[in-house]
Amino acid sequence: TYPKVTFQLWEGEGARVLELLNSRVIEIGITRTMVDKNVYNSFVLPDEPLAVMMNKEKCICGSQDDEVRFAELENQPLIVPLRWQPAFVANCHKKGIEPKIVCTSDSILQDLLWTKLGIGMSILPISAGRMMQEENLVCKKLVSPEMKTQTVVAWLKNTPLSTAAKQLLKMFQEMFLQGNYAEK
Repeated sequence: TYPKVTFQLWEGEGARVLELLNSRVIEIGITRTMVDKNVYNSFVLPDEPLAVMMNKEKCICGSQDDEVRFAELENQPLIVPLRWQPAFVANCHKKGIEPKIVCTSDSILQDLLWTKLGIGMSILPISAGRMMQEENLVCKKLVSPEMKTQTVVAWLKNTPLSTAAKQLLKMFQEMFLQGNYAEK
């Protein structure tokens, strides 16, 4: 839409993203961490279910073609993001299984790479399946119980934004909030 706009992308866990915002290195932060409404303007994108990303060669069928139940993950090598590990482990324990976590990390792309290489199955937001459309990767929604995550788009209050940043916020609105921009 704006072919002359260039941008820098920084990746990090939630606290690092907020640190970059506070130091004005970045104008907009996209994080799965809730933010202080006294410091940041923000909006929350719609909830997103977590999914299991699998290497096709190590795919477990699941109870349905597009779903995997917690119980079906027993004895499977798992790659779990740090932010969801406590809730994921708690859900496994409720189902009477001890998860076999081979790696914890905070990088979706790294987790997808490990999955592609067959190291384990990644627990990731379902949108990660759309990010890396690989023939050898399978994405199935995690159910019984379903786990969800939220994405927060935030920027510092009382700080002017560039035209490009304003347009990016507008695009997020139109794509994810159907134009119902709600500053929180």
